[in-house]
Amino acid sequence: MSFFSRQPPRTQQGILRDLADPAPRVRAAAVRELGRVEPDFPGLAGLLEKAATDLDVSVRAFALYAVLEQKLETALVDTVHGALEDSSPLVREAAVIALASMPDPDAADRLRALIADADAAVRYQAVLSAAEKGLHDLAPRFQEMLRADADPRVRANVASALGELDPVPVEALRRAVAEDGDEEVRFEAAMSLARVRAEGAAALLVPFLNRNDMFTDALTQLCALADPAVRPGIERLWGRVFQSTLQKLQVGALLARLGDDRAREYLIAKTRAFSFETRVWAIHCLGLTGAAWAREPLRALRDRRPDSQEAETARDALDFLDATAKTDAP
Repeated sequence: MSFFSRQPPRTQQGILRDLADPAPRVRAAAVRELGRVEPDFPGLAGLLEKAATDLDVSVRAFALYAVLEQKLETALVDTVHGALEDSSPLVREAAVIALASMPDPDAADRLRALIADADAAVRYQAVLSAAEKGLHDLAPRFQEMLRADADPRVRANVASALGELDPVPVEALRRAVAEDGDEEVRFEAAMSLARVRAEGAAALLVPFLNRNDMFTDALTQLCALADPAVRPGIERLWGRVFQSTLQKLQVGALLARLGDDRAREYLIAKTRAFSFETRVWAIHCLGLTGAAWAREPLRALRDRRPDSQEAETARDALDFLDATAKTDAP
C-alpha cells in the first residue's frame, strides 16, 4: 500500500534544500517526497532519521510514513522505537504501524502494551498491528475492548482484528453486531463473521447495503458467501429508484451468484458502455457472478485488446471465476 500520491519527483538538490527550509510545510513536503524517491537516493536513511526528530509534528509523522514506504523499518529500528515515545499520537500511530512489519523481538511486547494506550489514535492502530503480527493470545483483551472501549473507531478496528485471530471469537462478534451502538462497529463485526463464513453471516451483512460507504465491501463478501437465504432481500434491491449504475451492476452480479440471472444481459451490455469506469466495473462484476455464462464475454474482452485495462480486468475476473468454481465444487 502506498501512503503517498504519485507525483513527478523533484531533483535531489531541490529536496535537500527544502529539508533545511525554515518553513515546516516546506520541510514536510520534502519529507513526503523522500517516500517516493528511488531507494538509492543518497543518504536516504540518514535524512529520514533526522526528519523523525524534527520540531514540527507533520514533518515527524511524514518521516515515519516515508520510512514505511521505503521499507526501512528494520534499518531504522531505533528511530521507530523513539517515535513510540513521541508527544504526538499522530507520530506514534505511524510508529505502531511499523512495528507490525519488524522482526524486532521486542515488537510484540510493545504492541501488547500499546493496545491500552491513553490515546485512541494509538489504540486504533495497535490492535490492527497486533493482529497482523499474529498475537492470538490477545483475543481476551480484544473482546473486552470490543465491549468497553469508549472510542467507536477503536472498537471498529478491534472487531476487524478479531476476525484475523485464531480462533475467531464468533459469539463476541455476534454480540457486537446485535448490541453495539455504532454502525461502523456493527459492520466490521459482521464483516469479520463473513470472512470466517460463520453461520448466518450473510443475513447480518444485508442491512449494510443501505449505506453507500459500506455497499461494495458488504456486497463483495455476500458474493463470496453465496448464501441463497438472502436472495429475497437482494431481489428487492434490483432496480431501485435512484440506484447508481455501479450499484446496479453489483446487485446484478450478486443476484447471478445466487442463481438469479435477470441481470445477465444488463451486465454484458454495460461492458460496452461509453464510460470507461462503467465498462471496467461491468467486467469486474461479470467475474463476481461466478456464472459459467460469464466466461465467453470475458474471454472476448480479454482477447480483443490484450494490453488494455479492460483486458487486464477480464483476466482477473476469469481468475476469480476459476477460484469460485473450485470453492463451489463438492
